[in-house]
Amino acid sequence: MGEGKGGGATIQGKILRQDYVTGTIKDGDEYPGADERVYLIYGNGTVYSEDFDASYDGSYEFKNLRTGNYKVFVYSDIVPKPAEPPYEEAIIKSITVSEKKGVVEAETITVKRY
Repeated sequence: MGEGKGGGATIQGKILRQDYVTGTIKDGDEYPGADERVYLIYGNGTVYSEDFDASYDGSYEFKNLRTGNYKVFVYSDIVPKPAEPPYEEAIIKSITVSEKKGVVEAETITVKRY
């Protein structure tokens, strides 16, 4: 069996957000990325298998996973904003689940928004 649902492991992490105005940070500080959409890809796939809206504090988790390799990604605005599309890029983090049970903490992802 490969990556995917049916196991006892969890991937969890946090999304932070930075707001920009004309290419410079508006407030300077990162804050929780509430309601940012987070996607999970199983194995070497190229299409997401699950998605989740981050909670009020920017946290997310994907549960009931088997051992294997996964990719977590979010879309972030490109800064400075290009004159032509695309205006967003995917920020991708690779994660390996090596234990059948337990929690794997993903690296924090910071998204940029205009």
